[in-house]
Parts: sequence; C-alpha cells; structure tokens
Amino acid sequence: MREVGAYEAKTHLAALLDAVAGGETVVITRRGKPVARLVPATGPAGTSR
Repeated sequence: MREVGAYEAKTHLAALLDAVAGGETVVITRRGKPVARLVPATGPAGTSR
C-alpha cells in the first residue's frame, strides 16, 4: 500500500491509476492524515467495471 499527499495525487493521477489497475492500493493523505483510498474496481465474478 502506497501513501501519497493530495498534491502529489493531483499531479500524478494517471500514474496512480496505472498502479491501482495493477492491483496496488493507494491512500491519499492531507496534512498526513488519510482522506481517501484508491482501490482496484472489480465487478461481479472478478471482472473489471
């Protein structure tokens, strides 16, 4: 699991989405506190949405 600040998430969103598509979880923080989590999206029977 990777943690990134809000500014870094904003400026590197495409790379973070690639990492999440590869199965990684990314936690976005603001002032060091977690505010959001990017996780891979899966639909029924493990298919991507």
